Amino acid sequence: KPAAPSSPPPPPPDSSVGAFEVVLRRLAGQGFGFSIAGGVDEPHQPGDSRLFVTKVAPGGVAESDGRMSVGDVILAVNGVDVTSVSHEAAVSALKMSGAQLSLLMLRPPPQPQPALKPTAEAAPLPAEPPTARGLGFSIAGGTDNQHLPGDDSIFVTKVIDGGAAQHSGRIGFGDRLLAVDGRPLTACTHQEAVATLKATGDRVRLTVGKATPEEVALLIELDEAARLEEQEAEAAAAAGFQGPADGAPSSSKKSKGLGGLFGGGKKK
Repeated sequence: KPAAPSSPPPPPPDSSVGAFEVVLRRLAGQGFGFSIAGGVDEPHQPGDSRLFVTKVAPGGVAESDGRMSVGDVILAVNGVDVTSVSHEAAVSALKMSGAQLSLLMLRPPPQPQPALKPTAEAAPLPAEPPTARGLGFSIAGGTDNQHLPGDDSIFVTKVIDGGAAQHSGRIGFGDRLLAVDGRPLTACTHQEAVATLKATGDRVRLTVGKATPEEVALLIELDEAARLEEQEAEAAAAAGFQGPADGAPSSSKKSKGLGGLFGGGKKK
């Protein structure tokens, strides 16, 4: 018998399905209060050149509006398709907006969290005198400022030499902080995580998830990119260039040093 004709392939998904409009209005000299990453020249996620919201500034226009969230995709700016533009072109389109900005956005479905290796509960970290090095580690991440795309976890980004974390021997770069003294950190903002760590007593018990080698490599790459961006910003400032006003789009990420918060040394 002749082979039955194969059915035609399904049409590609329509990127506008589920899209919603956000209109933001700002005062003179005020930013729109969010940051972006992505573009055809700087993909935020492997194989995906779309523009992603990476931060919604507390108290800003976008947060007050309430419709935008970290992880949302920007499809169009003031009616202009930005799904296949460079990062610089996207930033320019946003900066050229006047008092009103119209965005066509899409909220991707939640991404499955990467499987963690069996979690290990770190040895209690003793609090030290105010002049000592404190807990001795830095963190980044949270629901409001993802350190890895699609991941709300709180990550350890630095273990300070001579600090309590290093002495414990159980906390390393790239580890996820899952809980502090039994209080979960799996769905909190960056500031909430910092506040939880600052509120600990004489001893603190941390539950951590160990990062995979692939995640460690990606985190190292992100840290290096952030360091280079910071150096470029410092060089521009030294040359007399004034950067965008507060709330203008930016792809930089920052870590909070818990050594500094608890009396530790300065970050390098």
